[in-house]
Amino acid sequence: MTIEVTVKDYEPTEVTEFIKYAFGEHVFEQTGKERLILNISCTENNTLIGTVRCIKIAKEFHLSEIIVLKGHRGRGIGTTLMERSEKLAKDLGCNRIHVDTYTYQAEDYYPKFGFTEIGRLKNYRDTYDRVFFEKRI
Repeated sequence: MTIEVTVKDYEPTEVTEFIKYAFGEHVFEQTGKERLILNISCTENNTLIGTVRCIKIAKEFHLSEIIVLKGHRGRGIGTTLMERSEKLAKDLGCNRIHVDTYTYQAEDYYPKFGFTEIGRLKNYRDTYDRVFFEKRI
């Protein structure tokens, strides 16, 4: 058997689909719970300017990869993404939302939406902490 290993500086669609399927299958086998991945996006003139990836397992809702393009920040797009995420979590029957960030990113952002810090890994990325938040809904 020959195994080929490749490294790419992007995530090909087939890799994204493989991860989605394989990890979802593993979660279901281990927990009996379905894993649902959703994306909420904001566009302007048919251009993507902000997005958040949402992962639902059981009654848990995790937000990841929340990003608004630099030139569009300060316009309420992040707020819109956060509000839509919370509404979606509620509509799907979730009772809490989790998100994590780094001290050089958005540590002060999530408490504005009612999130409480529940954990911190000191010096996780060099001198920066990784901070974990939760909001019960």
